[in-house]
Amino acid sequence: WWEAFSARAREMAPHLALHDASLVLNGMARARRTDRALVEALLPRISSHLVYLTSAHLAMLSSAIAKADVHDARFAAALTRELKARLMEFHSAMEI
Repeated sequence: WWEAFSARAREMAPHLALHDASLVLNGMARARRTDRALVEALLPRISSHLVYLTSAHLAMLSSAIAKADVHDARFAAALTRELKARLMEFHSAMEI
């Protein structure tokens, strides 16, 4: 089942909304069924569109990518920049 799910997710990767990609990757990471190829396929688009994600989706994505053990300097730089810009969001009552 997980292999079929991963294959379909990789097939849909170019068409997934970033919020949906966050949910898919987070679910896979929580089930400990990460798909490195899927993460790597999504990473270029994710890296350049982090600003459009809510802080909750941003947290889900960064956690899932870390659990997939994918290391990408461009993503790390974009994530660091975005987290610095949103620091107050993570301290607000809405996010707690």
